[in-house]
Amino acid sequence: METRNNVSPAGASGLMLGVDAIQEFRVSTSSFSAEFGRNSGGVVSAVTKSGTNGFHGTAFEFLRNSDLDARNFLIGGSPAFKRNQFGGTLGGPILKDKSFFFGSYEGLRQRLGITSLDSVPTAEGRQGILPNGTTQVSPIVKPYLELYPLPTDRIWEGG
Repeated sequence: METRNNVSPAGASGLMLGVDAIQEFRVSTSSFSAEFGRNSGGVVSAVTKSGTNGFHGTAFEFLRNSDLDARNFLIGGSPAFKRNQFGGTLGGPILKDKSFFFGSYEGLRQRLGITSLDSVPTAEGRQGILPNGTTQVSPIVKPYLELYPLPTDRIWEGG
């Protein structure tokens, strides 16, 4: 499952159906009829569930965190990671034997710590002193060198 910008993935309709909302599906890989257009690959058709005369529903939650993840070589531990995937369905009658409703919701919340290792100029480099001991840095560049943080040998985990 791919998430970009902390948004749940969606189907062609722009909505996330979820497994509990699908009653049946069919995958057509070749020789499908003209109703599917001129596709060179496969076509996936899904039929959603509908309500019944009785109220029915489901609820679920999947939790994954960093407690059992492998240790990161750079920081000596594992970055913070928590993923909650949750949702549910509900269906029932609007008018008995005439009209029904069915709804589904699925959500995804992910918090992921990122480990990064960056290089910054040395303390001398921030002053414009080059490794060979000369000072050939333009005075115009010196204010920008001051924007870099001082170097450190400790590793920090942001998140």
